Amino acid sequence: MKRLSWINAMVLCLLCTMAFNDCSTSNTNEATNADSGTTKETSPTETSPTDNGGSGGLTWFTTCGDPVCSSYRSKSNIATCTVQKEGASCNQDGAQCDIANNNCNRLLRCSKTDPKQQPGGCPISLRKYKKEIRYLGPNERAKLYRHLMQLKLATYRYKQAGPKSRQRLGFMIDDNPHSLAIDPQRDQIDLYAYTSMVVAAMQQQARTLKQLQQQIKALQKTCKPKAQ
Repeated sequence: MKRLSWINAMVLCLLCTMAFNDCSTSNTNEATNADSGTTKETSPTETSPTDNGGSGGLTWFTTCGDPVCSSYRSKSNIATCTVQKEGASCNQDGAQCDIANNNCNRLLRCSKTDPKQQPGGCPISLRKYKKEIRYLGPNERAKLYRHLMQLKLATYRYKQAGPKSRQRLGFMIDDNPHSLAIDPQRDQIDLYAYTSMVVAAMQQQARTLKQLQQQIKALQKTCKPKAQ
């Protein structure tokens, strides 16, 4: 029962961590200046009011935003959207702008394909978007339970955040390089897979608890004193 309470607490802690997770990132691309023949660096976060009139199959799409919607956070490195609208055409692949007052902190991104539908995009749970679906059996859930029990949890602070930054809780990818809860392409924890592992562990514990309860009932019947 103590382990079950610990797993429930970990789920709550995980959801809190997800709520504060900043999913927005910015990259730097090179763009060629056709007039001067020189190359300059431009940020894909740069947008202009003319982006709605683009061509080449580019469209404004919304990004995933936070795993758990909470409250809007302004982003100093990303311009606020003005005339840009979801579904409208745009002309700079990778450009993005911030949707003001969006509690899920979604962005608009100029792209040929919806970033939410690509590998590494948002966790989507509808069956129609998936293939090779196979449900876990008791042995696989038991294996995930054992794996979860072996995870070494640690508190830490990010080096660039400063000595007075808030303390965080989690595990190190270095300790579990082959875990299903890891996104190896981005060196990040896959929070959706991590939470699913916790659910599998809770199901396994519920199954074990039910078996123990049945054994206790059987013993109680066996040990019941005979009537005089």
